[in-house]
Amino acid sequence: SIDIDSVCREKMCDWSYRVVDHFHASREIVAIAFNYLDRFVDRCCCDRTAFKLAAMTSVYMATKIFNSREISLASLAQLS
Repeated sequence: SIDIDSVCREKMCDWSYRVVDHFHASREIVAIAFNYLDRFVDRCCCDRTAFKLAAMTSVYMATKIFNSREISLASLAQLS
């Protein structure tokens, strides 16, 4: 397994901002998503693949809870 480093985290952060910008959602969703992600990574050991999946899931969860317009999983997957 390959450790998660700052480059991996930065790439997922950039991707997250591109997603919320694409859907004209609040950029605050990324901060909320990364709060979820940080709490997950603090408790679970994961490799880069699992980290990327967890980051995508965190963005999806944050948009479901805090965005007025729903973003489908299919749309999110297309942007990955």
